Amino acid sequence: TEKSSAIDDARRLRTYVYPVIGDYKVSLFEGARGLELVEQVLDALPTPPAKFSKSSRRQIIQAIHRLLTLAVYPAKLLVANPLPKGFLPKTGKGRAKAYLYPSEDAALMKCTDVPLVERLLFGLLAREGMRVSEALSLTWADLDLERGVVSLEENKTDDPRTWALDPGVTAALRRWKNKGAG
Repeated sequence: TEKSSAIDDARRLRTYVYPVIGDYKVSLFEGARGLELVEQVLDALPTPPAKFSKSSRRQIIQAIHRLLTLAVYPAKLLVANPLPKGFLPKTGKGRAKAYLYPSEDAALMKCTDVPLVERLLFGLLAREGMRVSEALSLTWADLDLERGVVSLEENKTDDPRTWALDPGVTAALRRWKNKGAG
């Protein structure tokens, strides 16, 4: 099964791994030599917070781990993955989440210089905590405006979820739909 982040993993390998390890064959990643090559990649990565976070470093090593796991099976190029259990760097605390203060939200909602559809989107994002990609992929079929419920069947985590919308969001979406927009 293809990982949802396979394209990102390929980019990470191209950008941060292949320039360090060159054209070594996967079969050379056996045992201590494989661990040494992965440590060379780690040493070449920028240290946090210079260019990216601890989470970014972890994602790069996860991509290597996945590649080496596939080299064990189904490819059968290695007998075992040389990365020991617990090798992945710990994740960082994460970045601070953006927050819109009520006064800022009110100012944005009444600012007619910002198109109404964009204000509606910003209001939805601020009140519902959706990712931009989730909000942009919503269809009217995903919304039950009578009951004030949204259902996301497809999302980044492939974990369908349903929740009650903020009553103000429900009212705004109902008005937008009745206006014939969207």
